[in-house]
Amino acid sequence: MKCFVVLPSFLALPLLLASCTESPVPESTLNTTSDVKAEQIYRCDRGAELALTFSDDGEQLNLVVEGQSMSLTRQVVASGFHYTNGHYDIRGKGDELMYSVGRMAPTKCMALTVLAEEA
Repeated sequence: MKCFVVLPSFLALPLLLASCTESPVPESTLNTTSDVKAEQIYRCDRGAELALTFSDDGEQLNLVVEGQSMSLTRQVVASGFHYTNGHYDIRGKGDELMYSVGRMAPTKCMALTVLAEEA
């Protein structure tokens, strides 16, 4: 004889909601002191060099590419990080990220170094 356990919906709902938490920005990219900016430099397969500076709360990313600076906003993802402004797009996890502009094919980039500078 087989037995099935049925959970009332009021018991199942907290379990479902617990699995829908937002993905935090990776610890390596978060600032722990409000007056210090963490800058991460990435070199891409196609030769581009990206400088990423994350806001204190992790909601904004300042991206500098070939001397051009732009602000990208954090997007909710299951794992890693994702920032975009609708035209420029950064997605990554750990020391790797994918960078794309508009409809171009994404290019793979690797972290080079982390710098800290006084604000």
